[in-house]
Amino acid sequence: MAQTIRLVIHLKQHMKERNLTQTQLAEMSGVRQAAISQLSRGHSEKLHVPTLEKLAYALDITDITKLVTLEEKD
Repeated sequence: MAQTIRLVIHLKQHMKERNLTQTQLAEMSGVRQAAISQLSRGHSEKLHVPTLEKLAYALDITDITKLVTLEEKD
């Protein structure tokens, strides 16, 4: 059986480290709170690069691997 790869977004972790709410991050990034909620829970079917860029900028992340990683899943 072939393994698949899953994109993991570490948004919740970064928000916790900075003591930010979804609403605060939405205001800082210009990304809708509902989208941040979905990304935080890993329930996003579509991911737009500009959204990731806005979130990374708001969180002062310059290394994308701090925000997004790939994991093998059975």
